[in-house]
Amino acid sequence: MDQETLLLKLSEQIESLSDQMDSGFKRVDERFESIDRRFESIDSRFENVDNQFVSIDNRFERMDQRFDHMDSRLDGMDQRFDDMDRQFGDMEQRFDDMDRQFGDMEQRFRDVDQRFGEMDTRFDNLISYMDKRFDRIEYAQQHDIKAMLDIIDQKVSRTLVDIDFLSEKTGVHDVKLNNLAKRLDE
Repeated sequence: MDQETLLLKLSEQIESLSDQMDSGFKRVDERFESIDRRFESIDSRFENVDNQFVSIDNRFERMDQRFDHMDSRLDGMDQRFDDMDRQFGDMEQRFDDMDRQFGDMEQRFRDVDQRFGEMDTRFDNLISYMDKRFDRIEYAQQHDIKAMLDIIDQKVSRTLVDIDFLSEKTGVHDVKLNNLAKRLDE
């Protein structure tokens, strides 16, 4: 093969690898954005995951630098392409592993969402229970107050009857005392 054909083949492979990397980077970026939007409130728990992604990004940057050096170095190109193919296989495996990890994290978040739903249901049930209890307490208090008012009303009625009775008796006694006083004065 002449050098021009080799360079064209090399350029096509680099372009293909660059497209694969761009696609991979886009998938990783889209996943990060999705996770950031959905799980912003739990972000502090996953700082280690973010640090791992930063490490992966650094590896990708180093690989980009290797590709730039490959353009300037034509000697030993075949061996380097074999090495790069092996490295891309590892990267695809890493992407598959990351996809699996994202799937696991999404499942965990679905489980957390489900638990929150269950807690909401239990909280709603507790509120309903407490409302019923408060209604019963309020009814009992109203019933007790009414019973007390009835007892007070009965005592007041009896007291009025007693006052009327005693008024009659004192009226009779007043008349008798006045009669006695008149007799004594006479």
